[in-house]
Amino acid sequence: MPVIRASRYLASRGVGFELAVPPEEIERLARCTNLEQALRLEWVKSAGLGPDHLLEPLRHLRRWRRLEQQARNISEEVGSFAELRAWRLANRLESAGSRRRELVTCFLELVSETLRSGRLRFLRKSSAGQELPFGLGPAGHTEGCDIAAHRFLAARRAEAEGTLHIEVVLAEVDTALPDDDARIRSSVEQAVRSCVLSEIHRRCEDEAIAGAVQTLRGLLERPRLAGTVCGAVVDGKRIYAACLGDDIEKKADFHANDMEGFFRWLEKNDPEVVAVFATAGGKSGSLISFLSNRGIRCQPFSQAGVMRQAKRRKGPIKSQAALIVAERVRDPFTATADLSPDELGLGEYLDQVDEELLEAALEDARFAAGVVRNSKAERLAVPSANPLVKSLDDLRPGLELSGTVANITSFGAFVEVGLGIEGLVHISELSDEFVSHPSEVVRVGQNVRVRVVDFDRARGRLSLSMRSKARKRGPKAGSSEEAKKKLEQLFRK
Repeated sequence: MPVIRASRYLASRGVGFELAVPPEEIERLARCTNLEQALRLEWVKSAGLGPDHLLEPLRHLRRWRRLEQQARNISEEVGSFAELRAWRLANRLESAGSRRRELVTCFLELVSETLRSGRLRFLRKSSAGQELPFGLGPAGHTEGCDIAAHRFLAARRAEAEGTLHIEVVLAEVDTALPDDDARIRSSVEQAVRSCVLSEIHRRCEDEAIAGAVQTLRGLLERPRLAGTVCGAVVDGKRIYAACLGDDIEKKADFHANDMEGFFRWLEKNDPEVVAVFATAGGKSGSLISFLSNRGIRCQPFSQAGVMRQAKRRKGPIKSQAALIVAERVRDPFTATADLSPDELGLGEYLDQVDEELLEAALEDARFAAGVVRNSKAERLAVPSANPLVKSLDDLRPGLELSGTVANITSFGAFVEVGLGIEGLVHISELSDEFVSHPSEVVRVGQNVRVRVVDFDRARGRLSLSMRSKARKRGPKAGSSEEAKKKLEQLFRK
């Protein structure tokens, strides 16, 4: 068999189950094309495994099936894509068996060491300007091969657009190639550079897909609201509104300054919640504050793709956008079923991710969300966890709140804290310790305690923290405060 067994492949990537699973059962799981099939396996049912146990293994097993397909013409057993590349190169360059194996060993050592201590250099293809696109920094600067996924995928996009070139700086390894042949060395180093880029891309791709799956599940697993929902679109000049319920679909629009008129219209239609979406030039904060102080539950709405979806419908675009907001809030599972990852705002640079792997993972996420939703009774999406907080005016720096993690992105976690408002816990505020990705600390649906850092009423933005109060940020190295302290200590001596 040219490829290691699926059970060994999962183990090599640190993926497993909470119970001992025979290798032959993992093989059966590996042949499942989606989550629905996997959940029907007898051993899965008898073990009581659910979507949360299977989503990650299924993503890795799709990679394993690709490896299996690509390694059909290789006689040696391989356990990774790097090994597959190594044997293909060795078979092309060498005929003797012992020399091939020696070359493979050297190749894999150089790949491994470069991934650990090598560098990536970002070069601008055109001479115009010194700054790289997508905020990647100055041309010619280098980063380690453990580069953050969003930065690497941004660089890959720039490379695809022809504005940037990524150069792999190999690690210095004291490895002698067979006979130290110059032709072989050149071919090996070129292949290693290509392999390193592919390995980094796969790692970043997996992280991006996992993040998109987590975001989609957080969106779709919100229960359907039983009552009426109002979607409102503000553009700085007018308020476009749509109320949607089992037996109601009403639209209206008001001058931006006529918030009182909008309030009276809402009183007649009695929505459970008002979701406010601000277009370019519009601000949701003042409207949310006005309505909240009058006892109407409001929340800012910031999902991507609303205007793009509205343009595909007949009728005034912003009125249709208000209806779309209401649909997505009332029943996110149904309203977003046919939308693309880009329209849903599931992550940055998903255009650089393998489309087939991404779509398969998202289909599994949709199915998982359906399983979870069917197991829950209908209820309001955000029950009040902070009964003493009656309105947005009660939000003040230092106030501690209970909340539920609603969404996770590469830069932080959004937490629902009641009043229908979501606050952002920036990645730097998730823990007293360094956090490379929010998923290391929190998960969607987790109940957390947060502290208000700031509330920008005009923009409707709530900043939160999960750091301990005891830990205070000291002055940065080289700051004037630190210099003054050092001078004071010097003069005391």
